[in-house]
Amino acid sequence: MPYRPLSILLCLALTACASTRPPRSIGSLPEIGTAVHPLAASLNALLETPEADVALWGVHVRSLDSGEEIYDHEGDRLVLPASTMKLVTLAVAAERLGWDYRYETELLSAAPVVDGVLQGDLVVRGSGDPSINAEGASGTPVFDLWTETLRQDGISAIEGRIIGDDNLVEEAAPGYGWSWDDLPYGYAAPTGALVHRDNMVRLTVHSGSVAGEDTLVEVSPRASGVRVVNRVDTDIPDAEVELALRRGPDGTLEVWGAIPASGPPVSRTASIANPTVFFVRGLKQALQRGGIRVSGDPVDLDDIDDRTIGGPLRALLRHQSPPLSALATTLMQTSRNLYAETLLHTLDQRRRPRTAEAGRAAIRDVLETWEIGPSEVIVADGSGLSRYNYVTARAGRRAGSDAR
Repeated sequence: MPYRPLSILLCLALTACASTRPPRSIGSLPEIGTAVHPLAASLNALLETPEADVALWGVHVRSLDSGEEIYDHEGDRLVLPASTMKLVTLAVAAERLGWDYRYETELLSAAPVVDGVLQGDLVVRGSGDPSINAEGASGTPVFDLWTETLRQDGISAIEGRIIGDDNLVEEAAPGYGWSWDDLPYGYAAPTGALVHRDNMVRLTVHSGSVAGEDTLVEVSPRASGVRVVNRVDTDIPDAEVELALRRGPDGTLEVWGAIPASGPPVSRTASIANPTVFFVRGLKQALQRGGIRVSGDPVDLDDIDDRTIGGPLRALLRHQSPPLSALATTLMQTSRNLYAETLLHTLDQRRRPRTAEAGRAAIRDVLETWEIGPSEVIVADGSGLSRYNYVTARAGRRAGSDAR
């Protein structure tokens, strides 16, 4: 699938962003032939409205066919790209990895299978696939498919632990510059080598029948291991919904606010603090639900002595993600921060473990080949949630119209 970095980066021009520089005059209206281009006139009309006047804008438009400038308004201003930063991350990922790139997850064991029983631990080793059991995905959940494959291979029980090997990617952590009050929410879920259900849980809050009655907070999936402190009150029937999430110092998730009495349940998503443990808990639950008994606990490889696993490991199952072209559709259509941060960690395939810093360096390297300098694009994260990202609308203006 070909793409043009110029066209991708020009999309950034249509985002209103914060800036520390004072506003300038409305953009120029270059002429094509003898007539003012209609797009330029339309953009000026939009920027002169009271609604647009309260924001600071950077806009630069060039023709992909001729390279001719159609419109410019503060095109050299560094502005916050917000979620349009995903366009930069995806463009570099397509260049570095290719649209056919797939993540691979393996189920491994050093133990023999005797009379249908795996006589030891099951190790799941990930590379960052963000699509496993993703919310809203159609079809059979991936863990259920794995369970069926193991059953078809004659495994009916596991006499050992479910161990998560997340060492290919650096430890899950918030993106660089993410605000602390974003971190409990699902849109700020950290990435890592093992990702399951977008590394988030869904909270459903039920009100009482009258003001002052207790509320109930349900967590899905139940085997998530998330500990919730409910601080939500039942308010009068006509009250507004007010809910906020906070992460306690002991890792608990505090739910604060009020919801109207006798109202419908209110749903929010919350991020997972330890994605690897969340992953192996969910896998164990799926295995047992599918008829494979598991005697041991779900654990992170980092928390045990790996010599107890034995060796060498052999692959029982290999799972591949959809290609990058399909992941990109989910990333862009739903503005999935987790997918963008995963791509950032994937860009430098040589690095062990793969890191966000290596991904930022890879973005800078690729942009340089497109003649986009560090003064035009400042990279903090892959998703745009950080307020340390800055981009100019004119970035990429020198790239050729036939760039791929």
